[in-house]
Amino acid sequence: MACLVDLVNSVTWTYELLKNSFGVWRRLILTGSPSVRDATTRDVEPTVTLNSLTLRDTLCLSDVGGGIGRVSKHLLLPMFGRVDILESNQGYLEESKEYIGDPRLERRICAGMEDFSPETGRYSLIWIQWCIIYLTDADLVRFFKSCTAAVKPGGFVILKDNVCNTGFVVDKEDSSVTRSEKYLTELFAEAGVEVVTSRLQGDFPEHLFPVKMFALRAKGP
Repeated sequence: MACLVDLVNSVTWTYELLKNSFGVWRRLILTGSPSVRDATTRDVEPTVTLNSLTLRDTLCLSDVGGGIGRVSKHLLLPMFGRVDILESNQGYLEESKEYIGDPRLERRICAGMEDFSPETGRYSLIWIQWCIIYLTDADLVRFFKSCTAAVKPGGFVILKDNVCNTGFVVDKEDSSVTRSEKYLTELFAEAGVEVVTSRLQGDFPEHLFPVKMFALRAKGP
């Protein structure tokens, strides 16, 4: 994880730069994301569904690798009640308060995912988007275990990330690892996590890795 922290901290990211960067990426980041949320209300038994209408004022989320809070501001807070942001870069967290501008941003936690030890049962939903590629397999398994333990009964862990076709692909420039769906599924099983439902994001550039969304929860006894 040190590689990610060093990479992020080596660039001076300002509020204006992050707010206005990547043009089409803002649309792509948000496109398709509600579909897994919607799927959790359709594809599983009623006792474990997420109903945003009744939970809007009480649901506490965690936006993992949240940066300055674009996902929190434009996707999570419009649907849910409160949000915590987990981010390893203190500068991002400082900018997030101004950028989000919403008192429902409760906690801004400066830590890496491998060090994240959330309270048991604090969250109804944990949202993880495009940030697992710098974790080792062992750290990722431990992270999934921590996340599923942190969600309330009936809650979910949502993972949205790139997937490759088979095995894994290592980026030689930044040492990031993109895993296949089969590889991720094996790590889920090792962590005692099951896939409730999954969706492939559409409208994504063909020259990039596909993006898949998974709704996860701890396996039952």
